[in-house]
Amino acid sequence: MEQFVLASASPRRRELLLQIGLPFSVIPSQVEEVFENGKSPEELSILLAKKKAQAVVSTLPENFWVLGVDTFIWHKDQFIGKPKDREEARRMLKAFSGSTHKVISGLALVHKRNRWITDYSCTMVTFRDLTEKELEWYLDTEEWAGVAGAYRIQEKAACFINQIDGSFSNVMGLPIHTFYDMLRRSNYPFP
Repeated sequence: MEQFVLASASPRRRELLLQIGLPFSVIPSQVEEVFENGKSPEELSILLAKKKAQAVVSTLPENFWVLGVDTFIWHKDQFIGKPKDREEARRMLKAFSGSTHKVISGLALVHKRNRWITDYSCTMVTFRDLTEKELEWYLDTEEWAGVAGAYRIQEKAACFINQIDGSFSNVMGLPIHTFYDMLRRSNYPFP
């Protein structure tokens, strides 16, 4: 039987895959996220997703399906990844205050080590103006740790969102609609 592997340690991606009932295992990739200049955000998201999938698929037998995903934020012509510390999280959230940014997820699905399909999803997220008190409250929750853009839309940061245009699950780290479409195009053997 063919098996499916998520090449990510993200608990949110695991939750989203569990929601759709797809049996899978998790093997986190150890690929460092390096934002290369000269590539569009969409190209870079796919490149990083492919690197993550390749790092895992090379260690498995051929009958495995592997999904690599990379999510980051594009704001004011800059890549925004995960904050290193509380101060960087504060700067990110202040930058988002009263503005709109783009959440981009690149996906790379590989089967039998050589059958690749890639895609990406973009979601526009608009923050309302944040006060200093709100920023400090949110930073104290530590929800900002380990997530692109220093916020989790599905948790307390939902209070700050005026509008989203696109996939909600993309902002969580895995655009379910895009992923499902990739599986269909790949003739994945659904149970």
